[in-house]
Amino acid sequence: MAETTTSNYPAALDNNTSLLGDQVNQKSLTLSGAHTNSVTTITTTATISGVNAPGYCLIDSEVIHYTGVSGATLTSCTRAANGTTAATHADGATVYFVPVANWANQLKRAIVATQTELGTDPAGAFTDVNTSLNTWLLGVTNSITAGTTQTQAGATALTKNTNRVTVVGTNGDGVKLPTAVAGLEILIINDDAAQTLKIWPATGDAIDGGSANAVDANQLAAGSSRRYIAVDATNWYTATVAVDVADNSITLAKMASGTDGNIISYDASGDPVAVATGSDGQVLTSAGAGQPPAFEAAAGGGKILQIQHMTYTTLTGNNTDTFAATGLTDTITCAATSSKVLVMGAVTGCYKAGNVMHEFRMTKGGSNLIQIVDMHNYSNTDDRMVSSLPFFYVDSPSSTSELTYAIEFRSYTDAATIAVQQDGTAASMSFLVLVEIGA
Repeated sequence: MAETTTSNYPAALDNNTSLLGDQVNQKSLTLSGAHTNSVTTITTTATISGVNAPGYCLIDSEVIHYTGVSGATLTSCTRAANGTTAATHADGATVYFVPVANWANQLKRAIVATQTELGTDPAGAFTDVNTSLNTWLLGVTNSITAGTTQTQAGATALTKNTNRVTVVGTNGDGVKLPTAVAGLEILIINDDAAQTLKIWPATGDAIDGGSANAVDANQLAAGSSRRYIAVDATNWYTATVAVDVADNSITLAKMASGTDGNIISYDASGDPVAVATGSDGQVLTSAGAGQPPAFEAAAGGGKILQIQHMTYTTLTGNNTDTFAATGLTDTITCAATSSKVLVMGAVTGCYKAGNVMHEFRMTKGGSNLIQIVDMHNYSNTDDRMVSSLPFFYVDSPSSTSELTYAIEFRSYTDAATIAVQQDGTAASMSFLVLVEIGA
């Protein structure tokens, strides 16, 4: 094996082989027989003890590196080590076991590699391993009160890895991160009941790519936490921290924005889902277990959707058997083909001259819906007021087009004059009401 000249650190841990074996003081043996300048085994007169391999021995002025010890023999020897010259050695020559420069050089290289890995101690960084562990990895500061000046200078300085702020007197009171050191992580918990917390960097440092000394643009809300990670000696970046949420701690401000009118339900997997906003007049209807509800038209019908109303007071007469307008006419446009229309009202001031009857009918779009004969005082030949006629009718138009409803009348015997809206010598008021009723 060639003489070892490098240290394994930090790719692998060193051991007694990579950094030489234990050394002994003034250890020497006697060479057994003459040895040429090229042999790779060195034989002594006695069993070798107290010597570890690999190591070095000195015979005359030649240093020899060996990697094994077997009985009275040093094996796998490298001749002319450490810049010496291979030579022939006589029987009985003294074999000395001594430390050499390479042994010290390997130790030096291991120390340099260790220091390179651990780094230096810049101002504000860790003074020693215990301090860094206790402060920045395991350290906790509990019950911190935020600085009240709301400035970088007045912010409460944080000195541990985990920091629980319990008192934030006013929105915007603050705390301050330590000086940034690459790899340093700081956790801040705002455990105040209501107030938001400002986070400042140390003097000269920046947060999330902002200006030096500028406060974090996002204040830390009450009941939440945030982790800050230093990527170099001056810059911190934030990372969201997943934490347990206390019961009843989710406020409206913490909920995601949605569409006006939506409601929150759960889907078949138990996950939150937004129920889309329905149309005006719809109701929220259950879709059964495992399905979110939906906005739909009200089931069961009977809901009044609209009302149209008119009155008429003009005295109107007719002495023929042809239907004529009473003056009661109005229109309605249904919202759905399934709607029904309730037609109701009253014709007042019904007057007859002599032996005659009134006959009335209700029309829709000029077509007859229902006819009504008023039999009052048919046999009486006197001129007189005979009645007021109330009427009610439920129509199923199956249409969303405009509909015109009217009340018409005629003289049943086509012989005498009849009139409506007459009160003695004055006019009376008749009325017509159209009501759309949902299915």
